[in-house]
Amino acid sequence: MSPAQSLVIAFIALILAGSGAMYLPFTTHEPISYVDALFTATASVTVVGLAVLDFETDLTTAGQLVVLVLLQLGGLGIVTIARPPNWSSTRTTTCPAVVRSVSKSRTASPTTVTEAVAVNSAST
Repeated sequence: MSPAQSLVIAFIALILAGSGAMYLPFTTHEPISYVDALFTATASVTVVGLAVLDFETDLTTAGQLVVLVLLQLGGLGIVTIARPPNWSSTRTTTCPAVVRSVSKSRTASPTTVTEAVAVNSAST
C-alpha cells in the first residue's frame, strides 16, 4: 500500500469514527441526524471550517472535545502530506547550479565585507 493510499484510508477511518462519536447522545443537547454528524466530522477532519451545527449551543462539552480532537488529528494529517520526509535517502540533495555558483563565488571573490574592502583598497 502506498503512503497516499494509507493516508486516504486513515482519513476515512477518522471521519467514520468521528461521525460515530458525534452521533452519540451525550455529544449534543438534542439528537441530530447521522448526516449532520458525518458532515461535522468530515468538516472537522479536513479542517475546512464548515458547520451545520452551532458548536457553542448545539454541542455539549464532550461534543466540542470530539470536534477539537478531529480538528487536531486532521490538521496533523494535512501537515504530514504537505512535506513527507524522504526516509529512503540520508543525504541531502541540492540544485547543481546553486552548488557551482556558491563554489565559484567562494574561490573567485571575497566572502565577507571585510575581505571585499581589503581587496578594493589593495587594488587602488
